[in-house]
Amino acid sequence: MLLHFFHTKFEIMQTMNMSYSTLMDIQSILQSLLRNDLCKMVHKRSPNTPFSEILKHVDKYIAGDPPLFEIQSGNPNKRIKQIPPDEERCCARTWNHNQGTRCTQRRKRDSECPEYCGTHNRELTKRGYLKFHRYDEPRPEINAEGSRIPWYDTTPMESLQIILDYHGAYLKTHLKRPKVTP
Repeated sequence: MLLHFFHTKFEIMQTMNMSYSTLMDIQSILQSLLRNDLCKMVHKRSPNTPFSEILKHVDKYIAGDPPLFEIQSGNPNKRIKQIPPDEERCCARTWNHNQGTRCTQRRKRDSECPEYCGTHNRELTKRGYLKFHRYDEPRPEINAEGSRIPWYDTTPMESLQIILDYHGAYLKTHLKRPKVTP
């Protein structure tokens, strides 16, 4: 879930240029940090709840179904996509999980608009414009329907903090408080 931006462990390793064991170390470190922070956060908000009870629920949540931390093992026979060099790449911007990054497809040099791939050439032909504009232009703030486009401009640490805050709030609402009888 935390690593949802990547589809397979191979893509993660290729993107971060690391080995599988290093990736597993990072995963276990993040899991340990999350566990400790969530336990402290919940204990701070519910000091009457026994720490062992909090720990049990946090561990159950982290190891839930689907697990909070899971590296999806992709099909080993699947070909890893090679992104063409910049001078051969399409110049359109794509959604890419709210990031608004450059299209990774190869340009169609023999098409009506040789700066774009087949998909974005068809979009230009059909709509007359690119939904998210070119990668080298400012990102659009409003879409064709008039709604605000929710771009993400967070650093990886800010994204991790958002996830930790979300999971802390989730645990706070889902942990059962013990009944205190005087």
